[in-house]
Amino acid sequence: VKIIHKHMPLPQHKQAQLSAEVFEALLISDKAKAQKFYKVAYENQDRIASEKDVWEILKKVGGNKAKVEAEIKKGVVAQR
Repeated sequence: VKIIHKHMPLPQHKQAQLSAEVFEALLISDKAKAQKFYKVAYENQDRIASEKDVWEILKKVGGNKAKVEAEIKKGVVAQR
């Protein structure tokens, strides 16, 4: 059985798109950190009000913001 994550950010969740992109960027290089990010973001979704909150979660799970931003900018994440 293969599980596939589909990200379909809803417009009322202002940081959902960024959160999905950060998750996908992390997944490219570190699946364990990606899963931690997913769990923490899901558990705190009602408290994610700004981009800063998303980046704080990334920092909390040990992710590298510069690396994640580079993956997002390269367009690799959008293709996933």
